[in-house]
Amino acid sequence: MENKLKKILIVGAGPSGIGQECELDSAAFQALHVWKRLGIETFLLDNNPYSVILQEMNADHVYIKPVNTDNAKHVIESEHVDAITSVFGGVNALKVIQRLNKNGILEENNVDIIGLNKDNIDLFNNENRLNQRLKEYGIPTPDYYIVSNFDELRNVIDKISFPISVRPLDPKTRQQRSIFQNMEQVTNEADNIFDESKSGKCLIEREIVGYKEIGTVSLRDTMGTKMMISSLEDMNPVGVNSNDSVVFTPSQTLSDTQIQMIRSISFEIMDVLGIKGVCHVQFALNAETNDCFVLKVNPSFNMSTTLAARSTGYPVALVTSQLLLNYPIMKVKLPERFHKFTSILQPISDHITVKIPIWPFEQLPEADARLGTKTKSIGSVIGVGRSCEAALLKGIRSSQSSPKDVLPSYSELSEDELISQLIHPTDIQLPILFEALSRHYTVEDLHELTKIDRFFFIVMANIDQSRSYILQHQNDPKAFRLAHEMGFGDGMLSSIWHINIDKLRRKDSYKTYKMIEPTAGEFPEQINSFYASYEIDNESNQIGNKTALVIGKGRNKIGPNVASDFYTSELLIQLKKIGFNTVILNNNPNSASLAPMMSDKQYIEPIQLGEILDVIQTEKPKYVFLPGNRHFLIRELSKYAEINLVILPPNQKKRSLVWISR
Repeated sequence: MENKLKKILIVGAGPSGIGQECELDSAAFQALHVWKRLGIETFLLDNNPYSVILQEMNADHVYIKPVNTDNAKHVIESEHVDAITSVFGGVNALKVIQRLNKNGILEENNVDIIGLNKDNIDLFNNENRLNQRLKEYGIPTPDYYIVSNFDELRNVIDKISFPISVRPLDPKTRQQRSIFQNMEQVTNEADNIFDESKSGKCLIEREIVGYKEIGTVSLRDTMGTKMMISSLEDMNPVGVNSNDSVVFTPSQTLSDTQIQMIRSISFEIMDVLGIKGVCHVQFALNAETNDCFVLKVNPSFNMSTTLAARSTGYPVALVTSQLLLNYPIMKVKLPERFHKFTSILQPISDHITVKIPIWPFEQLPEADARLGTKTKSIGSVIGVGRSCEAALLKGIRSSQSSPKDVLPSYSELSEDELISQLIHPTDIQLPILFEALSRHYTVEDLHELTKIDRFFFIVMANIDQSRSYILQHQNDPKAFRLAHEMGFGDGMLSSIWHINIDKLRRKDSYKTYKMIEPTAGEFPEQINSFYASYEIDNESNQIGNKTALVIGKGRNKIGPNVASDFYTSELLIQLKKIGFNTVILNNNPNSASLAPMMSDKQYIEPIQLGEILDVIQTEKPKYVFLPGNRHFLIRELSKYAEINLVILPPNQKKRSLVWISR
């Protein structure tokens, strides 16, 4: 199929921040490679110094300037581009294109908007207009009222009962909603909410706290063909921001009828709004009545779309980049490692992926750690396993700041303190739930206190009961196997049993790796993304003799994390250029370094000693590259004479590598 577009401008996301890591850059990096192959000139407007795509483009095609309307207009007029897209730039990029469209600049320069229908583009970032349009087509959204001042706000409150949800219309920054339980809270916060709106108006909705929060990630092509890539289920009900909730994918507690309902609504939304490419929709669902409301529509890449891609192995960015060019999905071309039918088959998962939020409160001890509707997490990690238990525990292990593979204990909390933490969740919600289970709180008690679905407490109870069994059966082969199947790491067993980790590893002869791919083994593929399991068949073998293993940064932290991921990505690129087979071990789903084409092979596992040694045993790398601030891992890996360890600079000021080689 001939593509008519010759020049495309990507409007970038600008600097990373809370709610945005490297996921947009990762998707843009993959699209750039597809468009290069198709002979398209790509231009970029962005000023994020840690954008990998900046390094991969021709210098004269990159405009390192603030992402705003004037600069976008300059690029359009200077380069005579055919098309423009915000799909890889998120909210800010979308606002820039909306203004360009409204001011007639796109029409004057004959520039197409790809991914979105120009007649509907102004609906996004405008909650009122978007809801009105969806309601016209019978798509369920919460009832709402628009107010311009405190008196109007109070009059609306007289019509509806607490709790209520209030959010600014046309927000100055990222859109956040606030939930109020009483009039005193409204009085204290009303001025701030009105000030946050450019128009001075707020939207009030019937609050649906306690409903399940469910997401879908779907694709749509120019012919109207649609496919759901994955469902995502928040552990927390509505009331805790989705970025701050543990998320399971695919969803675990919905019936087939409910899955089909949200799937159908997602597809109808894409049709109504004329979306091409990727779309993430967030729902509130009453599981008892099947009442369902659309909370959010995201027609671009974000953390949820990236999670769907990482968890299924489906090449969302590669496919989307071709759908944006008006290719029907039947005509999409994928690299040879994929089966020829992969792009047109709705993914099937034979494993579970769990996303765990990462918090900044180690560096901000005075900040309010209570969870609510406003995002407070600064990133996430994932765990992948055959069962919910294994995936959840791997995710928890990956989320901990300690590299020693031990989990925090809150046994010192009083009963009153524990109950308060259960009712008013904070960043330590998960270990608090495990502490409650260890104190013999029942599933019903915990469901009543937290409104979290009973299923998730059963999963946690299984982990807790397994831990008790392991404690009581030291060195027992059955306990050893149970521990690994449940997601316990060698470091945890070493700590629990007070046994040297090398002695534990000599017992472990059945660890295998499974491919993360979208057909559940239906078709032969070589996607080369793996997670550890404990089964007979091993799907990962040594990739080659000249191999470099790069240990990723993992969990995000305030400070150098995005810069560190940029460094890791560039390292992979340069190692590949000088002839190494490149392998990465990482668990941050938003890392650009985990983009499939960034390396030859990816392992998504906790970045801990046992897992690193297992990958080294499989791949037998010539060199192992490790971040310089991983002091425990550096010390432990340095004990192995056969490992050639290269220590990466711990920060951008110190640029020299340290080699520990024999």
